[in-house]
Amino acid sequence: MFCGIVFAKFIAAQKKNVEPKEPPAFDPATQGGGIAMPDPQEELDLGTLQKVEQNKNSLSGVELIEAKLSGANLSGASMKGINLRAADLSEANLSRANLFEAYLRGANLKGIDLSGANLIEANIRWVDLTKANITNANMSGANLIEANLNGADLSGANLSEALLSEADFLDANLTGVNLSEADLRNCKNLTCDQILSATVDDKTKFPDYIEVSRNADGSCNCQDSSQ
Repeated sequence: MFCGIVFAKFIAAQKKNVEPKEPPAFDPATQGGGIAMPDPQEELDLGTLQKVEQNKNSLSGVELIEAKLSGANLSGASMKGINLRAADLSEANLSRANLFEAYLRGANLKGIDLSGANLIEANIRWVDLTKANITNANMSGANLIEANLNGADLSGANLSEALLSEADFLDANLTGVNLSEADLRNCKNLTCDQILSATVDDKTKFPDYIEVSRNADGSCNCQDSSQ
């Protein structure tokens, strides 16, 4: 596995390509079949969950704070800038969804399918992603501070420039993950096997117990002082 690779041009191009066009403005007061926005303190019922699914292409900028969306099918949904703070999205399907700059702080994402999703610059702090499928997702620049990634599959994901300090990587799959310029300081349960299966560069920040050096051929050496 090689380190020291420059991803700046690749990441810039990817951001342009991944971010879809802004969807039409959504006005629940005038648009037929729209979502009646819930009070943040009210618990969403099944009918509202169904409406969310039915209108998944018009969810950009919507506030669904503390929403009960466990098991929802939102594959390919347009959710740019959505506010899902403290929402329950456990076991939901958000594969290929556009969550650019979405606010998911404190949400329950256990077992969620985020494969191929656009999570560029999303706020995913304090989120539970236990056993989540995050394969090939774009999380460049995302805030994953203190996220629980226990058993999550992040293979092929782009985590360049992501904030991952104090995140828990116990049994997480980092095969092929782009960690260039990522901040991994103070993260928990990160192993050399995980690092060597990913791609890092000279700007990747590691926890104190991990020391990564580069060989003349560009390959990496890793030492774990916690073992």
